[in-house]
Amino acid sequence: MLCHLLLSLLFTSSFAKKTVAPEDPSLPPLSHHCLESEAMAHLGTTDEIPDGYCGKTIRDMMERGWWDVTSKLVKECRARDFKLSGQIYKAKSNLNKQLNIITNLLSGPSALISPAFQWSQSKDYILINVKFAHKLDTPATLGVKSKGADIKSTELVFEAASKSKNKRFKLSLQLARAIVPEESEWSMAAVGRATFSLKKKHPETAWVKLLNPSQSLPQNMHTWWAMKEQHENDVKSLDTSLTDASAIKMASNQKNTTEETAPENVPTPQATETPVLEDLSLHPSDAIPTEATIDPIKAALKLEKQKAREAILNEAKTASDLTNARSEAEHTTIQRRKAEALLNLDNEYQEKMDL
Repeated sequence: MLCHLLLSLLFTSSFAKKTVAPEDPSLPPLSHHCLESEAMAHLGTTDEIPDGYCGKTIRDMMERGWWDVTSKLVKECRARDFKLSGQIYKAKSNLNKQLNIITNLLSGPSALISPAFQWSQSKDYILINVKFAHKLDTPATLGVKSKGADIKSTELVFEAASKSKNKRFKLSLQLARAIVPEESEWSMAAVGRATFSLKKKHPETAWVKLLNPSQSLPQNMHTWWAMKEQHENDVKSLDTSLTDASAIKMASNQKNTTEETAPENVPTPQATETPVLEDLSLHPSDAIPTEATIDPIKAALKLEKQKAREAILNEAKTASDLTNARSEAEHTTIQRRKAEALLNLDNEYQEKMDL
């Protein structure tokens, strides 16, 4: 009998807790008051808080931010064993939702984030890795999309946004050197990143700086060490300059040297003299080469040979200057090529002299 009595008491106590208080249409809602103090005064005039205030009223008071009224109702209603968790958690969920909306407005359309980025270079390209975050060591924003990038000869402007996170990013760089926009590329990468490959206009030289001195250095700009190590051997062989001036001069020298030494641009004796012989075909006796006509031809060949020789020596000197602190083996190779070129030049013009 005692065992049955204990089980009965336990069963009765487990269901003794009341459910949510029923709504009472005749009960004046506390939300009709304009001030929390008025609602508190109303509750103070009653000898006992009505059960009808132990339901949805608690959620309404929480969402209104009337915390003193809410505390009083929760204490009284819990003392009467009403279930309050459902109403309280609903109010909490709605409040968190509204707070998140307000918090996201802090980075709304009017706020642009300058993203962190890394840069390096290969022989032909400037390489940039953008992370959609204000710092390199913070988590990236996912779901970012971009309509495109504006790439100019000395400028890069890139914008992207995440609607779900209500964030916008803008990267604006004034480049220190010239690039070729039509041969440059970019793409959205995984894990909240974007990458750029900007084609150098003058690949003869290495970039010492990425940005034009007129633009202040961003605090979130870093070296892309992985790419720097990957292309180190190619880049260290290039000439180092702060501007394109030396690259332009070097390219101009190379072009002039090529034009002077190119066989198709050097008029041969046959090309210059053949039209004269054709014109003199009406006077056969004058068309026969004499000592007077051979000497000017040899003189012209000697002048052409001298110019070609000077071009070879100048080219070898330029190549030698570019080596700077390179190895002795490279210097020896340059000298060997110069000697071979001079020897070939002598043989070529000796054959022309013997004609």
